[in-house]
Amino acid sequence: MIKIEAWTDYVCQFCYIAKRELEHALEATGLKDQVKITYKAYELVPDGATSPTTTMLEGLSKRFGQPVSKVREMVEGTIQRAKSLDLDYRYDNMMWQSTLNAHRVGKYAQEMGKGMEYQERIFYAVFTENKFLPDNEQLLALAKDVGLDEKAVRGILEDDNAYLAEVENDKSEARRLRVTGVPYFVINNKYTISGAQSQDTFENALEQIAEEEGLKPKLQQLGSTDGVCGPDGCFI
Repeated sequence: MIKIEAWTDYVCQFCYIAKRELEHALEATGLKDQVKITYKAYELVPDGATSPTTTMLEGLSKRFGQPVSKVREMVEGTIQRAKSLDLDYRYDNMMWQSTLNAHRVGKYAQEMGKGMEYQERIFYAVFTENKFLPDNEQLLALAKDVGLDEKAVRGILEDDNAYLAEVENDKSEARRLRVTGVPYFVINNKYTISGAQSQDTFENALEQIAEEEGLKPKLQQLGSTDGVCGPDGCFI
């Protein structure tokens, strides 16, 4: 089994892209069933807004000291790359926001075996639906979408300390590893991949590690199963 630990944040434009590139690589290599991915919390904007007063473009404008129009040009390349992966990034109504509560609920999602589904739902909610994660009712609805228990999630959101230690542990581990940006992947506690690398890069890394670990890819069926003869006869 290949173990991948992935540090991400839900407002990171490259984290969603890297997630999709990795997923495509897992499918292409036939190693999907032999890889376990654990998502780790990382806050790009620890002081992110808890009320929807600033758009993402406005927040980036303030951070980079550039006019909003310039920031819009800066993210255009990312929008196009996302589109090539069938991801729809809608920056105009995306909000500058805190992701702390979403990470806390994410820890619960992983405990319930829903970590992968939760990650996908939250990324889509932020980048395509432009949801505001600090809004407890919106986050609760997203958690319910992936089958998480409403009462349990509401309890987490009403208790500021629930799963906070787990989130802080992820952040502390990132500092220990000297992670300065996300996405950041640690594979089998031996290799690291930083940034939204291409599918080919992920494929090469997975194949190298699989060879070292003696893992065999799952054979993939190509084409249909027509035109086959067997003990029960031939099928056209």
